[in-house]
Amino acid sequence: MSAINDPYYAGPPVRKYNQRMAQRMAKRAHVNEQGVAVCFAYNNLLTSLLIGVVEDVARLVPTVGSLIELLISILTFYFHRIVLVTDQNVYVYRGPGPSTFQGSSWPPTRATPAW
Repeated sequence: MSAINDPYYAGPPVRKYNQRMAQRMAKRAHVNEQGVAVCFAYNNLLTSLLIGVVEDVARLVPTVGSLIELLISILTFYFHRIVLVTDQNVYVYRGPGPSTFQGSSWPPTRATPAW
């Protein structure tokens, strides 16, 4: 039986540096839980693909391509999400402030707050 078909298979292990980052994030977020993993990503796949293509094209522009890429990153910061996985809950942060989703089940259901 392969590992993926095994019902007890939890996926690939979390790397040590990601665990350390998650523990620091949990401490900074004042969450009294053990950080397990952290992810910095866009809010959906379409946004990720579109911004990724624009950034790749901006790299082709000579001399100012890296500045354009930096500007795109700053302007699209609104679309970023930080996902913190702890031993008890999952927290989704959108910018500074409180989490926009907190729950022990994933994916969120209709009863969870919209983000």
